[in-house]
Formats: sequence, C-alpha cells, structure tokens
Amino acid sequence: MDKIYSNCNVMSSCANLKQYANLNFYKIPNLQQKSHKLVIITSPFYPIYRELLMKKSEKYELMLKQAQSIIDDETDLIANMANITALLKETFAWFWIGFYRVDKSANQLILAPFQGTLACTRIDYGKGVCGEVWQSGQTQVVKDVHKHPNHIACSALSQSEIVVPIRDKQGEIIAVLDIDDDKLATFDEQDAYYLEQLAEIIAFTNP
Repeated sequence: MDKIYSNCNVMSSCANLKQYANLNFYKIPNLQQKSHKLVIITSPFYPIYRELLMKKSEKYELMLKQAQSIIDDETDLIANMANITALLKETFAWFWIGFYRVDKSANQLILAPFQGTLACTRIDYGKGVCGEVWQSGQTQVVKDVHKHPNHIACSALSQSEIVVPIRDKQGEIIAVLDIDDDKLATFDEQDAYYLEQLAEIIAFTNP
C-alpha cells in the first residue's frame, strides 16, 4: 500500500489512524468542508511526494547545494553546463533550459548544452532577450514573451522567459542561462534571485 486517505474533521482525533502514527502525515485543507484530508505517504515513495510539496524556495536551496557539488568535482565548463541544465529540468520541469556561450569573434551567442526542443543556434549581440542580457549585463524576467518587442521566437510554445548572465572570475560575461516556460508569468524576482546565485557558482568553473 503506497498511501492511505482519510477525511477527518479538524476537531477529530482520527483515532482509527493511530496505527499509522509512525508514517509521514500531510494536512491538506478542504476550505468548503472546514476539514482536512490526511495523506499518509509510506516509504519508498515519501521522497517523491515530499519534493512535490516543497516550496519553490526550498527547491532552489536544494538545487544550489546539488549544483555546488557538481561544480566542486568538475572544472570543465561545458560538462558543468550540461549537468546544470539536467538538474534544473529535473527540479522544475520548465519547458526549455539551456546556455548560450559568448563568441567574441562572431559577436554572437552560440548554443551550448540545453534541455528541451530544438533551439536557435546563434543569437546576435543585442538581439532577443538573450542578446539584450549579454548587452546590458542584467537579468531579465519576461512575463509574456509575445509582448516583448525584441523577442526571438525559437519555439511558438514559449510563453515566458528568464535570462541570467554568466560571468567569469574577472566579471566578464562568458555565457547566458536562458529558461523558457510554456505558461505565462512563470518567473519572478525570486527566480532571478536564486538563478543569479547559480550563475555565481557556475562562474568559478571558468578561470
């Protein structure tokens, strides 16, 4: 048995569930009935359900620790980018997650490791959200890409986007982290805050 459900009034002791007292309980409010549903999750599925119930900030805190562990064991930038995109995809399941590397000779951003659908291979300096972030050096949060005048539609399914600059130890932008989702207004200041911390971790890969 993976999980057991029981509807109990808030004032009820739910005595019939005492035999499961050593398991993991979550109270899910039922506002209409003014009661709670007790969801009892047993091992080995508890970690999966726990992750689903985690707050976004908690997911980010865990992800940053995992990212640091990845960086600590590997100095190759491309390898780390590949693992970071996989980590973000597994954690948040956004529509598209990837990096674009700066190519100074071509004055373009070049596609690097990513998770998602086919993407634009090259982006000119100052073009699209990625090009703008390279130019300005500032993170951009786009609630609705269709209202952004300089947006490059690599996929018609993309609805919102966040782009974060990646710098080396000298502070020079060497890449951008580009994340798209197929829902409007997915990203906010909290995402920017944590993803900028991730960018700082990645920066130490590059001398």
